[in-house]
Amino acid sequence: MVRRKVERMGMPQVTNLFIALFIFLFLSIYSFSIDKYSLNYKNQLRQIKIYNPFEIEVNEETTFFIMNDGEELFDKNSSWNNKSWEIDKKFESASNEITNKNIIIVTIDSIKNGNSIIDETRRYIEFFPEEVIDEFPNGFRKFAYTRIKDLYKGDYKLFIVNDVIPFVERKYNISLNENNLGIIGASMGALAALNIAIEYPDLFGYVGAISTHWIGIKPIEYVTLPLRKSIKGDKKTFHAIKNYIQKNTYKLKGKKLYFDYGTLGLDQNYDIPQTEINELFDLNNINYKSTKFENHDHEASFFGKRFIGVISYLKN
Repeated sequence: MVRRKVERMGMPQVTNLFIALFIFLFLSIYSFSIDKYSLNYKNQLRQIKIYNPFEIEVNEETTFFIMNDGEELFDKNSSWNNKSWEIDKKFESASNEITNKNIIIVTIDSIKNGNSIIDETRRYIEFFPEEVIDEFPNGFRKFAYTRIKDLYKGDYKLFIVNDVIPFVERKYNISLNENNLGIIGASMGALAALNIAIEYPDLFGYVGAISTHWIGIKPIEYVTLPLRKSIKGDKKTFHAIKNYIQKNTYKLKGKKLYFDYGTLGLDQNYDIPQTEINELFDLNNINYKSTKFENHDHEASFFGKRFIGVISYLKN
């Protein structure tokens, strides 16, 4: 006969077991707060995530924020450079700072989708407002942008309006409009956010534009972007962007806008353009906030540090 040794569990072991079980259940529940879906766009699947940071019950008062570059917002392993905003951790650590927690975040992966820096060229042209091309004077720059846009054969704004928003509305049985919908982005994603709010003013009432890339890129810089460590930007592109905004400031009345930028890296080029945009908004009585962050660089970790401030301003 084989005798089995039976050990009785003491109180410390039982306590540790219950703690481990509680942690497991908590993490299991928490994991369901970020739902992943794939929507067809340009004959490829584009991932979106729906994040309920405070596990609220969605109602007519819930504010939804669409966020560009979804692959860089949660897990650094999903981004091309292993850097992330970590917005889930930011929400956890700053729960007391957000008084109105009736929020849902909808993220959309960019076209580069964490693959490699070579896809940055495709991301640039996807986010660049096609309406700005009309503001370029006739010449090579206008021809180049028009040709590249034609080759791209996509419309990111229409994907959001015709696919993402209806999907969310069906999921929660709600109607999204300027009273309960905002959009947030950084760099070119910020420019794209402002662009869609201008073109669809009845849909978007809030815009968060972090380190907006006002200065564009010269055609030669665009072609060599995957090989470059930095760009100098293009004054003519900024002037075209500014002209486009100036012609459409009336569409931003009644909206709530947030802008910021840092002082290091690419962000050091944004001081003058942002100041000119601010002056334009002041002249037209636009409701906005603009902040400069000393010693902040143009990268995801710094965007993440400012994220809660963006949400708090737009939502509260």
